[in-house]
Amino acid sequence: MIGFLDSSVLVRAYLRDEPNHDAAHSAVFAGERPLLASELALLECDSAFRRGVRSGRITPATGNALSELLAADLGDDGPVTALRSDLGRIVDRARVIVRDQPVRSLDALHLAVADLDGRRVAGDRGLTFVTAGRAQADAATALGLIAELID
Repeated sequence: MIGFLDSSVLVRAYLRDEPNHDAAHSAVFAGERPLLASELALLECDSAFRRGVRSGRITPATGNALSELLAADLGDDGPVTALRSDLGRIVDRARVIVRDQPVRSLDALHLAVADLDGRRVAGDRGLTFVTAGRAQADAATALGLIAELID
């Protein structure tokens, strides 16, 4: 089974004061299964780190270090493979998902990448969608994916 990580899990894995940090960190770094994420996770996680800096929750140096660590972890030699997807296909699929499921646009984009590209990469091994959001987990299940909620 291959895991597909939503940004919500990645943010929790990197920021120690996030709810269920230990479970998210284990899902990302302590497991034995191959891991995938959308390249959108780089942007979404960096945005979360920057919000942390602006709010004073983390220092600028910590924010920069987390951004660099994330880029390495989703890089060619990292533990998570960042899927680079055709944006047009993903947006078209995400538009269908938001019509059918009560999820936000970014959540639908991650689901679309998992549905189209994650399934292709996983093949017969199967794909588990790992998220910290209940609505997104329910939507993943509705798409026929196995959902793992880290809440």
